[in-house]
Amino acid sequence: MTDVWSGGIVYMYYEEANDYGLVSEIDSTSVSTLSDYVYYSSEMAKISPTIASTGSATATERGLSCPATGKTWSAADVLPPTPLASACECMAASLNCVVSDDVSTKDYGDLFGSVCGEIDCTGITADGANGTYGAYSFCNSKDQLSFVLNLYYEAQGGDSSACDFSGSATLQSGSTASSCSSVLSAAGSSGQGTISGSGATGTGKSGSDSKETGSTSGSGSKSGSSSKSSSTSSGAAAGGPAAPLNVSRIVLVTMMSGLVATLSVLFM
Repeated sequence: MTDVWSGGIVYMYYEEANDYGLVSEIDSTSVSTLSDYVYYSSEMAKISPTIASTGSATATERGLSCPATGKTWSAADVLPPTPLASACECMAASLNCVVSDDVSTKDYGDLFGSVCGEIDCTGITADGANGTYGAYSFCNSKDQLSFVLNLYYEAQGGDSSACDFSGSATLQSGSTASSCSSVLSAAGSSGQGTISGSGATGTGKSGSDSKETGSTSGSGSKSGSSSKSSSTSSGAAAGGPAAPLNVSRIVLVTMMSGLVATLSVLFM
């Protein structure tokens, strides 16, 4: 912005908890101004620009685009999928191996690290830098953990010992409602497909608190990644992964934020 901007900005118009702002109260008929409003308006009143005039101004129209992804802009132009609560509910109800209800969310990280060191967790991964998102990247952590635990369980041939993790996982009888079939088919067994539309009817068995808003789109490419470091995990059980790995929470959308200045001055 420094290449094209000249002058000053007002950081905030309405005062919030940080004590910055020009006004404190706004209703349908009046505005309560603060001391900074007086300072700012008095300075603005002193300005009498002579170099430029509205008569000499010309308008040009050009399109704007996001900068290329690089060290100063780590965000792809592909938006993440819109959260679809019913898709998460359908997925959670279809699983045979799920995380136990009494497992603390504080222990989810160890379990993610353990199981994702053994199977591909792309189906729940979001990578904002590359613009790739698993079909279930918007589901809550409990549903996502159950999904990858079930993937590991299936990869071990459905052996009951593969759904234990020292009591952190449990078996259930998974079921798929007719309204869920198309959604689960689109997502694929590994969660690397693309879900679109809102035809699924929720089963009510998911802990997801995301709002269903209509449609989602995800990327099936395998580019999501998680950093791995050796650790001792309490989630590993006999017959489970031999070398548990500790990874940080693997759903992260890289966002680039900036300051947006709102400039509004009232002249009496």
